[in-house]
Amino acid sequence: MRRYIVYLSVLIVLSLFTSCKEDKLYITDEPGYTFETVETTELENGSKLLHIQEDKTPWNIYAIEIDLTNPKNQIELAPANDMAAWGEIVNKETLASIVERKEADGEKVVAGINGDFFHMGLGTQFVTTVHNGSIYSSGITTQPHAALFVDDQGVPYINLADLQSKLLIGNKERVINSYNGTRWADHLVVYNGKMKDGNNQSGANPWGAEVLVEEVGSKPGYINSTMEYKVLEVDNTMDNVRITMTDPEKQLILSGHGAAREYIMNLTAGEVVKIENSYAGMDESIKIREVAGGWGHIVKEGMNNSIQAIQVEGSMVHENQRHPRSCVAYNKDKTKFYLVVIEGRSELSKGMSLDEMAYFLNKKFDVWDALNLDGGGSSTLMHGSETINALSDGAQRATANSIIVVSK
Repeated sequence: MRRYIVYLSVLIVLSLFTSCKEDKLYITDEPGYTFETVETTELENGSKLLHIQEDKTPWNIYAIEIDLTNPKNQIELAPANDMAAWGEIVNKETLASIVERKEADGEKVVAGINGDFFHMGLGTQFVTTVHNGSIYSSGITTQPHAALFVDDQGVPYINLADLQSKLLIGNKERVINSYNGTRWADHLVVYNGKMKDGNNQSGANPWGAEVLVEEVGSKPGYINSTMEYKVLEVDNTMDNVRITMTDPEKQLILSGHGAAREYIMNLTAGEVVKIENSYAGMDESIKIREVAGGWGHIVKEGMNNSIQAIQVEGSMVHENQRHPRSCVAYNKDKTKFYLVVIEGRSELSKGMSLDEMAYFLNKKFDVWDALNLDGGGSSTLMHGSETINALSDGAQRATANSIIVVSK
């Protein structure tokens, strides 16, 4: 009888492990996955397009490997329509449209991939976004998520995007709560010319004060800096005649409610104020030019970080499920940058969990850091104007932003 009980116990334990094996968060080499490169296509500037398959699951994967030793290859954030959604104003654009628009402006796009998670209705991105040294949005999530940073030398970094901004008036300072966001109670919000269809006005409710300022000198080309601004106009009533930016490339609107209103309302024309921006956890010597958000620093310093990323950044709900996935990554010496899409939701490719994607990136490319991007129907990889992967929705989804590599 005792032998029977022991035998039954062993069967129960084995059945439990067998039934949950596919959903296990951390996989190992035990399953014996073999990722075979079935086709390699040489691209411009020393880059490559790789078609990778794994037959056991199965998985169908495409990766574009960018040669960062070639100075022509430059990584950029590409905001939808080169603007930011705000309030109830919708802003979305497909990657194909972004590429077409960029190339019409004379830029050569080597590769592109969809970017940050976003509000499906409005197109507002989750994480702070920066392009060419200008903040487009501070994002809509209160919990910091990971992001891709690119400095003024084109070097990539992946870290939490915890934007720290403040307005300095004399020897006093106040936190800036958001850029191009909704102005809530006691909030200080900065509005700039990156608001889509904003008529160069804030659109904030009338219970506050606003100040029009203009930059003194020229922008440094990176965001983590301190800039001086001269006060042009102060509106303490916010009646029907609203402050309007006449030169949105150089001017900002400071909009305050409650305690923030009290902080800015006594400014006068001609005074000089300062705005200081930095990112917590980023070395001050790194001059940040681009910031593209994601959710999940899934490989960190060469290690599978998929569990820790969710613990730090919050649950995505579907991190353990198999879905189409997009990500970017780089190797330890940052000579190679990868844009990767895993197809999913089909019999030809099942999609990956975050852990499986981290496992694949380490096993196939030995990456140092990797960032999970929006996936599912958003997952899109392009070489120039050509869409590379099979799209789970059958067509490209309009998103809040994308990450592109341009040839300079």
